[in-house]
Amino acid sequence: MRKKNEEVVKEAVVVEEKKTVKRAAKKAEKAVEAVAEAVSTGEEAPVEEPKAKKTTKRTTKKAAEAPVAVEIQYAGASITYDELVKKAREAAGEKAEAITLYVKPEERRAYFVLAGGETGSFEI
Repeated sequence: MRKKNEEVVKEAVVVEEKKTVKRAAKKAEKAVEAVAEAVSTGEEAPVEEPKAKKTTKRTTKKAAEAPVAVEIQYAGASITYDELVKKAREAAGEKAEAITLYVKPEERRAYFVLAGGETGSFEI
């Protein structure tokens, strides 16, 4: 006759628990023997330090920032942030490391200032 799965699992758990109890009993027996030996020789009884649990640092990934699209619209015309930056870099040339942009839609121009103080403008 076949045993049900639940019965098999219960038996396996009982067997595992018995093994765990036997291991703990052996450890306790060794500790008692060590203390008894220390007492008989007049030495200080050895104290077993509990093992430190391993700790792992859990980090959560920060959610990636959502992309932002900027589009300037004025008097029927529009230009995106990326287009502005591209045009500014082209107008500034190779010196364009740090650029500050000032957009004046009413003039249809963008003005830039480079890190060294050089200025310029371009049509948008």
